[in-house]
Amino acid sequence: MLMRGISEAITVVFLILVTLIAIAIVTIYYLHIVNANQYGLYQELKNYYIDSGQILSVVYYHQINNHSYFYVENIGNLPINITNIYVNHTIVKFIIYNNTNTQIKILYPKVVYVIEVYDNTTNIIIQTSNNNLIQLEA
Repeated sequence: MLMRGISEAITVVFLILVTLIAIAIVTIYYLHIVNANQYGLYQELKNYYIDSGQILSVVYYHQINNHSYFYVENIGNLPINITNIYVNHTIVKFIIYNNTNTQIKILYPKVVYVIEVYDNTTNIIIQTSNNNLIQLEA
C-alpha cells in the first residue's frame, strides 16, 4: 500500500492562509473596539458640554459679500457669554443679534441668534467667558 501525504508546498500555502485569516479576524475585532471607544469619548464630551450648558446648534447659514451669518440656538441649559470668535486661529470681528436686532454678547437658552462674522468662512470657533471653545460649522 502506497501512502501519500500533502506536499510541503501545499502545507506552507495552507499555513499562510490560516495565519492571514487569523490576522484579519483580530484586526477587525480591534478596529471595532477602537471605534466604539472613540464614539464613547465623543458622547462623554458631548454630555459634558450639554451638562455645562455650553452647546450651540447651527440652524441656518449664509454669506453676503465678505460677511458670514450663523443662525444659532443655545440648546444647553445655561447662558453662553461669548468673548471671542476665531477663524483659522485668528480673532475676527463679530456682532451677535437677537430676534429684535439688538446687539448682545450673551446667548440665552432656547433662543435663535444671528452671529455676523466679518470674514468669508464656514467654520468658526467661539471662546466663552469661562474659556470653553465651541466649534461651529455651516
